[in-house]
Amino acid sequence: MQSMYTLTIYATDPYTEPGKDTRNIAGLNIVVVVKDVQDVPPIFTLAPPLTRLNNSMQTGDIILRVHAEDGDKGVPREITYGLVSEGNPFIPFFNISETTGEIVLARPLEELTQITHVGAPVVLSVVAEEIRRSRDEPPAQATVVEVGFLLGEPGNSPPYFENDKLVPNDFNITSA
Repeated sequence: MQSMYTLTIYATDPYTEPGKDTRNIAGLNIVVVVKDVQDVPPIFTLAPPLTRLNNSMQTGDIILRVHAEDGDKGVPREITYGLVSEGNPFIPFFNISETTGEIVLARPLEELTQITHVGAPVVLSVVAEEIRRSRDEPPAQATVVEVGFLLGEPGNSPPYFENDKLVPNDFNITSA
């Protein structure tokens, strides 16, 4: 964002007497400096409203990442992330990185399916807050966004091989 502008103003004298004077022009340069005021809260640039959770997810797996930027562009502040816990029974199942915005599964998915049902989204409120570095700065501002997770059908996970070393002799393949 540009913070300094130079304006040139010209004034002309419209009255002239032929033979005595010429048209007079005067110019003046004015410099305008724009100071950004910390008055715009963070703006989420990445916050998918709905994410499907795969049944194979394990504790510690990253579910999704949110991202926000300071709405003030002159001197943007850093952002910290958190989960709004008031009245939300799903909070113990998730953690969020304060610096990266990565939401991680904190408890087994099986426990989560016991307190909700398939098809009902699990909704979390994520807060992005500016980091205030000194007392001289204006107060930090925050923005909240809701993200939802859809659980898959219990026991309906994709097939997988328990052994990744398959030997062709283990199969009886015939060609027609």
